[in-house]
Amino acid sequence: MATFLTYTALGLVLGAVYAIAASGLVLTYNTSGIFNFAHGAQAMIGAFTFYQLDVAWELPTWLALALVLGVLGPAMGLAQHSLIMRGLR
Repeated sequence: MATFLTYTALGLVLGAVYAIAASGLVLTYNTSGIFNFAHGAQAMIGAFTFYQLDVAWELPTWLALALVLGVLGPAMGLAQHSLIMRGLR
């Protein structure tokens, strides 16, 4: 029973990640008309930055998470909007 619950929880998390990625692809395509696969690259930048802050530089986990989600994520969104999306109008 423990194995079933473990795989169920892991499957729900993985399914949620796939759903978020798919909805991001659909939203980007519907708004701009361009099929953009950069969502995976942006997630990779966030994951690598979190690893660098948390493991390599030994910041507390909560601080590394706050920096990645509160600073890096909005900065990447702003940069993508100002450099790429604004010109598509």
